[in-house]
Amino acid sequence: MNRRDARLPLYHCRRAADRTGNGQECDPAKWDSKTGRAAGSKAEARTLNAYLDSTQNKIYELQRQLGDAGETVTVETIRNKFTGKDEKAERWLRSLKTIMKRWKTW
Repeated sequence: MNRRDARLPLYHCRRAADRTGNGQECDPAKWDSKTGRAAGSKAEARTLNAYLDSTQNKIYELQRQLGDAGETVTVETIRNKFTGKDEKAERWLRSLKTIMKRWKTW
């Protein structure tokens, strides 16, 4: 397979070291690097661009929520909120606390 024919994965990134895969791909020949969006008006480009717009809006909203809550806004905190990692950790800690309470009563 020729590199020109390959579809490349897209990443959300605030800096090169903090990429998060988003499961989307785009043909490099159909990518407009100036706008950061798929070029063209075909359904595939419109769908991908709508997804990117939606994702960007979610990230901006998470950034606003973190700032409003007085939390430190970093790439990591935004990524954890976006991927649900922080919620999973909170659930895990609540479960662990419940288990520890039960052990103490035995």
